[in-house]
Amino acid sequence: MSHRSGLLFVVCASILVLSPVRSWGEPPLFTSAFRSFDKGRGLGTGAIGDLNGDGRLDLAVANQLDHTVSVLLGHEDGTFQGKVDYETGSAPFSVAIGDLNGDVKPDLAVANVSSASVSVLLGNGDGTFAPRVDFGAGSAPIVVVTSDLNGDRKLDLAVTNHASNTVSVLLGHGDGTFAPGVDFGTASEPLSIAVGDLNGDGKQDLAVTNENSNSVSVLLGNGDGSFAAKVDCETQGLPSSLVLSDMNGDGKSDLVVAGYGGVSIHLGNGDGTFGASVEYTTGSWPRSVAVGDVNGDGTPDLAVPNPGGSAGSTVSILLGNGDGTFEARVDHGTGTGPFSIAVGDLDGDGTLDLALVTGAAVSVHLGNGDGSFGMRTEHETGIAPLDVAMKDVSGDGKPDLVTANRALNTVSVLLGHGDGTFDAKVDYGTGSFPKSVAIGDVNGDGRPDLAVVNGISHTVSVLLGHGDGTFGARVDYGAGSFPWGIAMEDLNGDGSQDFAVTQGSSIVSVFLGHGDGTFDAKVDYGTGLVPHSVAVKDVNGDGKLDLAVVNVNDLTVSILLGIGDGTFRPKVDYESGGAGPVAVGDVNGDGKPDLAVGESVLLGNGDGTFGAPARHGVRGSSSVAIGDLDGDGKADLASANRGSNTVSVLLGNGNGTFGTGSYYGTGSEPIALAMGDVNGDGKPDIVTANNTSHTVSILVNIGSRSQTLRAVVDLDPNVINMRGHAPWLTAAIEPVGFDAATIDISTLRLAGSVPTVSKFAYMEDHDMDGIPAILVKFARAALDPLLRPGENELTVTGSLVTGETFRGSDRVRVIDPPGTGLSSFVAPNPLNPEATLTIRTAVRGPVKVTIHDVQGRLVRTLYDVPSLPAGSLQLRIDGLGERGYSLTSGVYFYRVQTAEEVSTGRIVIMK
Repeated sequence: MSHRSGLLFVVCASILVLSPVRSWGEPPLFTSAFRSFDKGRGLGTGAIGDLNGDGRLDLAVANQLDHTVSVLLGHEDGTFQGKVDYETGSAPFSVAIGDLNGDVKPDLAVANVSSASVSVLLGNGDGTFAPRVDFGAGSAPIVVVTSDLNGDRKLDLAVTNHASNTVSVLLGHGDGTFAPGVDFGTASEPLSIAVGDLNGDGKQDLAVTNENSNSVSVLLGNGDGSFAAKVDCETQGLPSSLVLSDMNGDGKSDLVVAGYGGVSIHLGNGDGTFGASVEYTTGSWPRSVAVGDVNGDGTPDLAVPNPGGSAGSTVSILLGNGDGTFEARVDHGTGTGPFSIAVGDLDGDGTLDLALVTGAAVSVHLGNGDGSFGMRTEHETGIAPLDVAMKDVSGDGKPDLVTANRALNTVSVLLGHGDGTFDAKVDYGTGSFPKSVAIGDVNGDGRPDLAVVNGISHTVSVLLGHGDGTFGARVDYGAGSFPWGIAMEDLNGDGSQDFAVTQGSSIVSVFLGHGDGTFDAKVDYGTGLVPHSVAVKDVNGDGKLDLAVVNVNDLTVSILLGIGDGTFRPKVDYESGGAGPVAVGDVNGDGKPDLAVGESVLLGNGDGTFGAPARHGVRGSSSVAIGDLDGDGKADLASANRGSNTVSVLLGNGNGTFGTGSYYGTGSEPIALAMGDVNGDGKPDIVTANNTSHTVSILVNIGSRSQTLRAVVDLDPNVINMRGHAPWLTAAIEPVGFDAATIDISTLRLAGSVPTVSKFAYMEDHDMDGIPAILVKFARAALDPLLRPGENELTVTGSLVTGETFRGSDRVRVIDPPGTGLSSFVAPNPLNPEATLTIRTAVRGPVKVTIHDVQGRLVRTLYDVPSLPAGSLQLRIDGLGERGYSLTSGVYFYRVQTAEEVSTGRIVIMK
């Protein structure tokens, strides 16, 4: 027997049983959803069947290290009860389900590698089983299947023996006992086995994969439980798993073989021979395969789990064309290291679902009925991203992504399309070993800038933004010893962005900004041992921002209460219950900020103090975020889990406790997590930075939303003179039931499309009612084309940093006194990319025509003459900017200025 893989190969002998159609069960909240259920330890395959007669599918899984088989009884919604373990022989590796004693109750047969036996566990019909009875097999039995091999209507057993290169056939007596095994030769190192009539003679035949000889052995049956000598069929390298099915609809059995690099299809000739293989690639190292109609078109499809690779653990779905060929694979994220798969309707909705077995758990993926199981998208970043931030850096109102990449000292900028997809990355240089990134306007020009912490060069790199998603060269500021985390906020209330940066030397440094992109020298404050991440929030309700710092070595969180001028009181430490980034939010609905740190939650008392940490049920969390993910008004948790290549979503109960987690596959080693609405549907989505696959994973929220938060909006002035051309309209936004500090200013829009000018934003209790509001300004140049004389109801919309959306409205009265007769219009509008601007003037004089973006910035001077006669003028708009570059799709505004008055209008470019 070969020991090169230590028996860590995987095969699957699953039984497909469909239950009646039912309407129970809730859909997954995110794409790529799966739930994980504990089983015993060690590799082993699983089988699906109704083990307790309730019409719902259950699972039986062999556990090699525990010497048990785990039985997980199914619920109505595709979830399972806790496992019940039954003793087997030594090192069980596969399990098969069948009625072995003729009492119409399902029984289990388990192949035991180390004890050279098959354990039979007779079922009681209620999901419980009698103690095992063992029957001898060959050397190192791997996979067992049940079938009537001799035509006596009693189930028999066939077992592959990996070390003795044989198949043992044990004929059943019909009472759960079996005759001694009779061995039939195979090629070298047989693994998987399947039973079917391969030559159309009405007798059962065997097909066996042989790992060492890269072949499938076909043993034609004589009808009496004996078999002819093997005939070998060459297949792809290291074949591990085998399924017999009619893949092309000709009524003949075909071979489907999983092996290194993919799956092979061998179409059957109907006489026990097979055609040459046609190979299809899958993910990395597939070790099993299942066949089923997962998209409901009546043709068989393939599901192939892939234990590893640069994109993490996946399951490949290959939809069948009905003629034995398949479409290109679509990969879906799974739990870590899936190697065995079974297919069945687990939630009773009439569509097939997947059950994937790993070393210690079963992951269940509920199908959508169209061949999808919820798919995440991946986008390439720089090498080894350690952090991800989400914000609109290009000024188009759509969220973008920025990652800090440690390996090549870069940040990657991925501009969003607003539909959950992103442009290819653009990289910018940073200092050495960038660890974390923050986004904000550090120089007061209304354009988002980047601040990147560099661990080895001990600096913060500041990259000033151009407003279009591009950035200038970095300027570095000394950050002290081994900096790690960063938070950017206005810490002293002067309207300028400041930094708080954690240092490895047990301090957090505060850099107060001047508003022009430069900063004061850092001021250091003591923390616990080896501070990692920092968050900024008013945790004691005094209207001043405070710091929360997680310390890795002593497992504490340091709270530094702010004085309001950018200085902070000495730390007070609280036990954190773990390490990892910190998130702040109200998780128990009492209106007081709480902390989520790694695997724990610390409930806040509202005065800056916190209770003891309480575990929230996820282990191995590398990053955490708080937000209302299902729209029920209760805070939920999202956790990136580096070790299992997953994101956990724990729905909150509203009292600081959480339900059982749902798991969503990501790329490899998700180390950081961001939450926000990437596709504009008003629901918070999740993005992870994946350290070893060098990607970001986008998980789109497909759950329903029950509410949009409300805000009270007060617009000033409430009377607008269209001939006055004041530069700004100010909005005071007072939240109803949430904190103004949680508003993401970059998402604010007035009248649907007008963004705020973020450098003017500040907080104030403007109506003295005890509730802080956020005051922002909107440019009149962008707003005026949307106004009409008379009453106008203007709505402000936006999102919180946790992803929830809100809206509020106020009315303004618009007056438009008579002018000198200036008029203008654009046709066609929208334009793609050309149009004509027609201008009519009543008097001679200078005329200047300019085009601006939605933030009021000049993008082109279209016409500028000192004198023009009265009459009509037509100008060509060609979709180009000042320097001849092509303007991106979006909303723009033109401005016609004469000696007497100004006219403005809106342009929409669509490409």
